[in-house]
Amino acid sequence: MILFFSSRPYSEVSQYIFYDQRNLVSSKYGPYWRNMSKLCTLQLLSNAKIHSFQSMRKQELEILVDFLKQHRGIVVDLTDKISSLSANMFCLIIFGKYMDEDLGINEFVKETMCTAARPKLGDYIPFFGVFDLQGLSRRMKELAKPLDEFLERVIDEHLHKFSDKNQAKDIV
Repeated sequence: MILFFSSRPYSEVSQYIFYDQRNLVSSKYGPYWRNMSKLCTLQLLSNAKIHSFQSMRKQELEILVDFLKQHRGIVVDLTDKISSLSANMFCLIIFGKYMDEDLGINEFVKETMCTAARPKLGDYIPFFGVFDLQGLSRRMKELAKPLDEFLERVIDEHLHKFSDKNQAKDIV
């Protein structure tokens, strides 16, 4: 099963958005992938690390349950609420803050995900990849820069707060 998921075919999304497959999600199976997998298993996704975020997950679920209680008897679009819950948990665990605390990042992430999810003709028929008929390569290159700037900002914020022992823990 691991070989199945770690042997994805090449796509331009992995080149522009995911650092030319230099990550666990899109890299090919090999020494690099094995090292990344080991790092994630032992450090980022260990039982102790997952357990350390239990109170945050519980708090976010309580917010959703309270919302549902307040809207009892009213039709509610759960798709948006569950999507928001997932995004909030993800951002709190990874970055230590909500995404909407960083203005504009929500829309940027949505656009990046939509662009990355669109099938690119050049990934299926390599000859057409040179022409970028859909404009997706150009758009992914444009999106990669603000993504890098956002990640640099997150890392810089964490480096400046590193000495503060009372700072909330997160994966970064």
